[in-house]
Amino acid sequence: MKRIITGMVLLLVSAFTSAASVTISNPTAVTGASNFPVSLTSFATTDTSAVATFIGLDTLQSFAVEMDVLTSATGTLSFDISTTVDEWTVSILNTSTNVATVLGSWWSGGLFGGFTGLTSEVEAGTVYKLLVFGDESWDGNAGRDITVSLSNIELSEVPLPAAVWLFGSVLLGGLAMRRKKRLAAVA
Repeated sequence: MKRIITGMVLLLVSAFTSAASVTISNPTAVTGASNFPVSLTSFATTDTSAVATFIGLDTLQSFAVEMDVLTSATGTLSFDISTTVDEWTVSILNTSTNVATVLGSWWSGGLFGGFTGLTSEVEAGTVYKLLVFGDESWDGNAGRDITVSLSNIELSEVPLPAAVWLFGSVLLGGLAMRRKKRLAAVA
């Protein structure tokens, strides 16, 4: 009975301590072939969203926006993304392997848009770069502001198999029996 209770307590403790989190930081943007840095006017994050706004991108040049993504657990990262420009591609780069995965691309002359339900497999402790590449604006303005919004950010952990929990409870039960035998031998 004690083994069952111990196993259940371990299960509850691990459920509360393994809450997965996603941290998004370090937003940067550049424009054109000269890699001219663009000012960040605001950056706000919550547990489920991140919004970065930049001002003064050159209308006739391409741009790149990137943000660091760090997860506390291995699993599937899912999110929605939108920008205020009309032509762009979103990718995620694993900085430890330098493998980039294109998650989607958008083009609609004069309109901005976004994607819902983008997913990528991530590993705990690895920094990923979320990359948004865009082309010239079709609105004809001399300069433009750009907002990149991430929403519905969620990390679905890879669950531990049931065998791990059973093994843990059996191991603790075995240690308790060993201790009990040792105490009986001493007495």
